[in-house]
Amino acid sequence: MRALVQGVGLREAWSRYLHPGDGRAADLGHMRQVVQGIRDAFAAAARRERRHGIARLVLVDLSRMPDDAAVLPSLEAFAAEQGLEDFSEAEQIEAYEAAHGRTAQRLGRRARLVARQLEALRWLESLSARPPQLDDPVDAWLDPQLAGRLASAGLATLRQLCHRIQHAPGRWWRPVRAVGALKALRVERWLAAHQQPLALPADLCARLDVPAGPRAMPTRSGHVSSAIRPLEHFQVPPALDGRHVRLRRPVVDAALGVSSDRDALLAWLASKGQASAHTRRAYRREAERFLLWAVLVRGVALSQVTAADVQAYLAFVADPQPRADWCGPRHQPRWSVLWRPFEGPLSAGARRQTVTILRNLYDFLGREGHLGGNPWLGAAAGCGRRPALDSGRSLSPAQCAWVERRLHLLPDTAAHQRLRLAWQLMQGAGLRLSEAVTARLGDLQADGPATLDAAAAGSPPTLWLRIPGPGQRDRELGLPPAAVQALVASLPGRGLRPDPLDPAQADAWLLGQAADFSERAPGLAAGRPLDPRQGIGAATLADQFKRLFRQCAADARGAGALADADALRRASTHWLRHTHGLQSLARGLPLATTQHRLGHASPAITALYRRPPPRAGQNAGSPPGPAR
Repeated sequence: MRALVQGVGLREAWSRYLHPGDGRAADLGHMRQVVQGIRDAFAAAARRERRHGIARLVLVDLSRMPDDAAVLPSLEAFAAEQGLEDFSEAEQIEAYEAAHGRTAQRLGRRARLVARQLEALRWLESLSARPPQLDDPVDAWLDPQLAGRLASAGLATLRQLCHRIQHAPGRWWRPVRAVGALKALRVERWLAAHQQPLALPADLCARLDVPAGPRAMPTRSGHVSSAIRPLEHFQVPPALDGRHVRLRRPVVDAALGVSSDRDALLAWLASKGQASAHTRRAYRREAERFLLWAVLVRGVALSQVTAADVQAYLAFVADPQPRADWCGPRHQPRWSVLWRPFEGPLSAGARRQTVTILRNLYDFLGREGHLGGNPWLGAAAGCGRRPALDSGRSLSPAQCAWVERRLHLLPDTAAHQRLRLAWQLMQGAGLRLSEAVTARLGDLQADGPATLDAAAAGSPPTLWLRIPGPGQRDRELGLPPAAVQALVASLPGRGLRPDPLDPAQADAWLLGQAADFSERAPGLAAGRPLDPRQGIGAATLADQFKRLFRQCAADARGAGALADADALRRASTHWLRHTHGLQSLARGLPLATTQHRLGHASPAITALYRRPPPRAGQNAGSPPGPAR
């Protein structure tokens, strides 16, 4: 936070302090959400100490205040520029203040604000964490917006809130504006999780459905919401950490050299470091869910799980109960008390993924000598075979025509050029959203000489995009001519040379920030320098496509094509990958320009994806190798 206050860019500070060594692109919206959460926590700590001025101060985002220090000349440079070298210093200062006085005053105010924020951070750093107390204000612990609504209803402190819940004859939240049963339940769960430091009375504990007095972590069925924590914060009880399980092999015989199941699980996650960020999140999510369930519900260690436990878990994920304990809204921060491991019951496809990932976990533990068997080998998700590619989640040729017509009518801004390129990459070439936003110009290669003259003449060079796969299994994807044309057209709008193979810009992202952002939104762009080589987040591109699909749906509805309008309204970026596969199958093409495999497609589609044709200079008569 000190780095951000002193002008370090958000991405640089993120990679330097929060995720050192992680060279992958991070979602800018996620970064801002994390930083805002840190500011809210600082403000709450200041309010707990009755320092409301500091609470307001740390919430000020200095990145939204333009820093004009780089454009403000020195007095000597100003005098030389204006021809005032022979004038006295007082006269030079007077002329300087007349020309740049307001800018200098603004810089002075900004410098004072920086100094005050740094002083506030030093004071906050000296505080120690403490549990909540009944006399604390509600805005010191709860969400600021929710706390404001509670305070406006006379519930300004935790004591007043507990008194209302304890003595209200019915629904205690009814007098509070914009607070319903769901928000009230979350408040009650938070109070239940902190009942020990708050010393809640027995009748209130009974209303909150928690046992009064000290409570141990449950090991069998029961109320477990206060014990559910993310993997990095979950502490496994010593009796269930797997150190003394008879199915375990001795530590000296195991290659991992760890003594607990949790450490073995973390070693398995570390072995997936070459996978994409999306894949790593999926592996962590499934392992985290299973560990929490095994310890809190089943009361067994990971290395103690049997085939009966596996089937019980598959029945549990099909309908996690109690729903209030295990399920919560999506995108809750992992440090939030509202975080839950599930959003709801898992679909058939999600249960198949659960079996695959946890089978891989136990294969790893057995291969490394941590366990002697794998209870997931005979597991079945109980949802039948994997279905063929879902044609209901793809765009028909008529719906694609609506999208292409709208793309053609959009103004020729840098953001719209990027959207046209993304359409060609995802619908025309079948890239995933995560692959499109992480591809760089340096991942491109050409067959033969690639010249801009050929692109200008309507015959762009054949470009191949290398896409990293799990481990060392990369694949190459031939870009269609329309995608190459869109790429060449989008680069000048970002301030780059139109040659996609220029080595000087190999580190630039294929889909980059719009260089004309400061022209179209000068107020938002103030103090936010744009790097033409920098990419965009997956959420940003997904939102842009959702807006495009809504516009296309409105066009189709106005023309009377109601079925097309309904499909376009529901479409997402993943539909484009389905669309590419189904259209290629319908055309019966050998896919010479789209050599890759859909990981979830039917055998009929995957049979079309073969080894690419020989490159220039390669012997066409050489025996074919393995399919790419």
